[in-house]
Amino acid sequence: MLDASGTKAATAIVRGRLRDQGGPVSPDGRWIAYSTEDSGRFEINVQSFPTPGRKVQVSENGAVRAWWTRDGRQLVFHDGDLRGLWRVDLQPGETLGVGTPRRIATLPPDIVWLDAMLDRQRFLAIAPERTGTGSITVVQNWRASLAGTR
Repeated sequence: MLDASGTKAATAIVRGRLRDQGGPVSPDGRWIAYSTEDSGRFEINVQSFPTPGRKVQVSENGAVRAWWTRDGRQLVFHDGDLRGLWRVDLQPGETLGVGTPRRIATLPPDIVWLDAMLDRQRFLAIAPERTGTGSITVVQNWRASLAGTR
């Protein structure tokens, strides 16, 4: 964690045995969801924030990225191969209660990136138009197409 004033030294919030990837802080500011490779594959964990505490593993079969719902009572995440979208119920409190993750969507096999809309009900997926050696897509004048969406 880095103080915005720049006067304090950065402090580690998460430090696993292998690789960790940062993630979102809960809407109430008391928890952080992040992915860690401690088990040999990336899984989503949640721990107290800003003071590090006991971590709780949320995903069960590999996961990389997570999003909190606005009320902080659910976490949505995608699995490690970008094939499944999952939702898990949470019970915030002094300790975090974690339900059983349930698959809410199966994603197409060619997705290269996924992000959630604010409602956590809709998602934006990026998939190549064509794949294979020598394929490239160049989008020109993309800003002009955004002008009509405001």
